[in-house]
Amino acid sequence: MTEAWHDLDGRTRLALPPRIRDWLALGSSMTAQVALAAGGPVDVEVLRQGPGRLLPDERHFFPGAIGPATVREVCLSVRGRPLLVARTVLTSRRLQAHPTIRNLGTRALGSLLFVDGPPAWTARQVALLGPGAPLFGLVRQRHPGIAGGYWARRTLYRLFGEPLLVTEVLLPELVHLAAARTEPPPERTRRAG
Repeated sequence: MTEAWHDLDGRTRLALPPRIRDWLALGSSMTAQVALAAGGPVDVEVLRQGPGRLLPDERHFFPGAIGPATVREVCLSVRGRPLLVARTVLTSRRLQAHPTIRNLGTRALGSLLFVDGPPAWTARQVALLGPGAPLFGLVRQRHPGIAGGYWARRTLYRLFGEPLLVTEVLLPELVHLAAARTEPPPERTRRAG
């Protein structure tokens, strides 16, 4: 794996390190699994929410998008330990104006996406992000140093019929917690057809 994003198909999944394989392919709420692995409730720190730009490698998920995107960047922590950073991007004016999205505050997006079980998704990719990756600055806000890279996944969901891209970056402490505990069981995910 390199800094390039790879579709999470069977071949890519087998190439992932076993300790994070099931985490990156997880079909249930990542927030719920973080809480389970860390043994406590998850605190959501909003680093940024508002108008922003799509990163170059995000643009193909939103063909024909005009106007600013809405970007939400958060850090998930348990007992003050940062475990995961996430970036959510949407371009739909309908979603941008939706009161549930606008008023998420410190609630995890998963509380909306997974309210009726695993949501449908249309694309899932994984990458090992290094210093040259566009998201590296976001990760460094909550994790200042690492010699290697950060494992990440991104998923294109449909919410109220509109595209919503969620990128989740696992911080090293979460990877260590995951390796120390039983891995989450492999799950079936609902992919939109």
